[in-house]
Parts: sequence; structure tokens; C-alpha cells
Amino acid sequence: MHKAAKKDYDKVLRLLIRHGAFLDPIDQSGSTPLITASSQGATNCVRILLEHGADHTIALKVCY
Repeated sequence: MHKAAKKDYDKVLRLLIRHGAFLDPIDQSGSTPLITASSQGATNCVRILLEHGADHTIALKVCY
């Protein structure tokens, strides 16, 4: 999910969602696919994730 979101691979993202991928996994840096897509300017993926119910209230978790 994160790699597709980062590269704005909207077709890959749709395929993953269609096959039941979890929309809000958190990666090692504390980002969700929605945060990743947003930070990379991947507008197609942002729209797709929001349309399918990605949680926009999850904040970036920063570990110190």
C-alpha cells in the first residue's frame, strides 16, 4: 500500500483495495498510505484512499 501510494500507482492501489488490503497500515516511520500519498503529492491515491474509507484522523506518529 505504501509503495503504491508513494508512487501514485492508482491502479495498483485499487487492485490492493479490491482484494481486501487494510487501508491504514502504519509503516516503520509511523505513516499510513494516506499520509505517504499526501506527502508525495500523489493526489489520485489520496482521493482513492479517502473514497474507500482510509482514516484521515490518524496522525503521523513520530518516535524520538
